[in-house]
Amino acid sequence: MEVFEVVLEEGCQVDGKKIEEANFPKEILIGAIVRNGSVITPDNNSILEGNDHLIVVVLDKISLSMEEYFVCQ
Repeated sequence: MEVFEVVLEEGCQVDGKKIEEANFPKEILIGAIVRNGSVITPDNNSILEGNDHLIVVVLDKISLSMEEYFVCQ
């Protein structure tokens, strides 16, 4: 298991979506959202916004492919 801090790029595929709508694999867990200096404990209805700092917990085997969700292609 690995823990990352990811800055969500504006316009990426999950920008503006609820966590439940983002279709993350079960191996990706959003543990916290830091937005405008405030920490948010997310649930499935939390909306991800560009420039959010996300604390992401992932299994090692998918850590390389997680960029497809958080970085614009």
